[in-house]
Amino acid sequence: RQLVACVTLMVPAPIFWSLFDQQSSRWTFQADKMDGDIGGMIFEPEQMQMLNALFVLILIPIFDKGLYPLVALLSSRRTSLDPVGRMLAGMTLGSVAFLAAAGVQHMIDSSPPGSVSMSWQVPQYLIITCGEVLFSITGLEYAFSRAPASMKSLVAAAWLCTTAVGNIVTVVMVETVTRDMDQVHEFLLFSGGCLVAMFWLMCLARGKDHGAPEPHVADGRHMSTRLRQFKPRSANKSGTRHRHRHSLIHDDGGLEMDGVGLDDTSDEMEDEGGVDEGSDGLGGRTRGEGG
Repeated sequence: RQLVACVTLMVPAPIFWSLFDQQSSRWTFQADKMDGDIGGMIFEPEQMQMLNALFVLILIPIFDKGLYPLVALLSSRRTSLDPVGRMLAGMTLGSVAFLAAAGVQHMIDSSPPGSVSMSWQVPQYLIITCGEVLFSITGLEYAFSRAPASMKSLVAAAWLCTTAVGNIVTVVMVETVTRDMDQVHEFLLFSGGCLVAMFWLMCLARGKDHGAPEPHVADGRHMSTRLRQFKPRSANKSGTRHRHRHSLIHDDGGLEMDGVGLDDTSDEMEDEGGVDEGSDGLGGRTRGEGG
């Protein structure tokens, strides 16, 4: 059942990748018609793709340490940290990036050849990279963490296969549906298709409890934990000190580890001198001397 639930949510994923991987095809062809002089430096059309890698390195810590905690403070925990919600936001940004690309293409078509600066492509690269951080990282984390223990590698491989399927979708679309379209309308078509896939994912996820992972996750386990202290046991007639139990419980409902505090204890003494607590610090006790 867990395997089916994970794989089901992967079905719309290839649509996002069909847009994302056009950075190395349609967007590069678009840059070939633009002016590569940016701030006195000459950029080749293929070099604009390095913006994606650069933005990924910058945005991941910003999202992890800044955006996610900020959104958690401003809204409910479930809404702000829901993995499916992040994936939906990522697909929305992918659609917006292609709207921006369509706008740049309209500028190119309505201007003299080679007069539009390549710097106009920076916003679309930034937007789609934000979508990648929200969609790709969250999707892989979600698929791996929710898969059965014996099938984690299989589910992770299935998620990566959605990229290949997305490339096939692009080839089929370009060779059939968009063959006679101009570039502006082709970008608009892909943008609309990503929105449709976003609503499709929303429908697949509706009514299911997908949980809310913590903002910081490493090795598939939630790093944040909470310490819960149980009420102390009541003292017995002999005046035995209370024992405290602490339970370290993972937020994801995992294994519970109990520890028992090592407090000094004293037994009922018949000695008239009373009780003198031991100095060994590990539950040791000594009997009073003398009368």
